Amino acid sequence: MTIGQRIKKLRQEKRWTQKNLSEKSGINWTNITKYETDKLNPTAKVLKKFAEAFEIPADKLLYDEKEIEPGFMLHDKELLKQFAEVEKMGEEDKTMIKRLIQAVIVKNQVCDLARSA
Repeated sequence: MTIGQRIKKLRQEKRWTQKNLSEKSGINWTNITKYETDKLNPTAKVLKKFAEAFEIPADKLLYDEKEIEPGFMLHDKELLKQFAEVEKMGEEDKTMIKRLIQAVIVKNQVCDLARSA
């Protein structure tokens, strides 16, 4: 689920219109439409405003509950340093890295399926 889909879902769960959310968050309702349809990516400041309006931690807007494993820790220090560097990159580079990681994950899943067949 995308951030926009999570924003829309949370808004609908509260039975709020986009105008209601705009009033509670201070975010222009036309931008809310763009966020909900993933035509515009919210900044950290905007995510904070949404989180405050919904009265939830900001990470709930970023990740599905199912995507976060409780107590998950990254133990590979080199990988942790690399992810810290990726955080500093522009969105285009981040997207490329995410796609590369996803490709390797899928490759491993296919190999696992082939071995178990």
